[in-house]
Amino acid sequence: MDDKLLKKLAGIKALVDRGETEAEREVAARKFNETLAANDLTLDDFLSVMSQEERYFYDFPWVDQRHKKLILQCVHAMFDLETMTIYSRRRRRKCLTLKLTRGEYITICAMLEAYFPAWNKAVDELLLAFCGKHKLTVDSAKGSELSLEEIARLQAIMRGLSPVDDPRTMRLQDGLQATT
Repeated sequence: MDDKLLKKLAGIKALVDRGETEAEREVAARKFNETLAANDLTLDDFLSVMSQEERYFYDFPWVDQRHKKLILQCVHAMFDLETMTIYSRRRRRKCLTLKLTRGEYITICAMLEAYFPAWNKAVDELLLAFCGKHKLTVDSAKGSELSLEEIARLQAIMRGLSPVDDPRTMRLQDGLQATT
């Protein structure tokens, strides 16, 4: 069984186990069984691969500290970080290396594939809300594409943002209000 198929099955299995609604879990279970059948596999085949005990070193490259923290949160969702050893290699500075079983690696990769797009979307929304709250220039083309639900969600995010206490920002905001 190749890693691509395992990642797909692990992602669907995560939805079966942790889906938000009953309908989502049922659809995921149906898709999981269909994918197993389409590849002439059984649940026992999948579980035997996911439960292999041999451990290997796997690398998780990261771009910035927030990216690294998201990887650690996904690892922490599966393991106790206090007992987990995270290796660093001299030649690969921006990389977390973990000793995992193949099943653990596949599960973490499936989690990351699900959470990275959601993370990027949340960061984009937060930036848009931050710019709106502080009356910074927002791309006019992007602003015109927002639906009423998106506007309501961004306003909720803006209400949750605490005021910036940096004196430079306060002076900037006072100056902008005086010119408008």
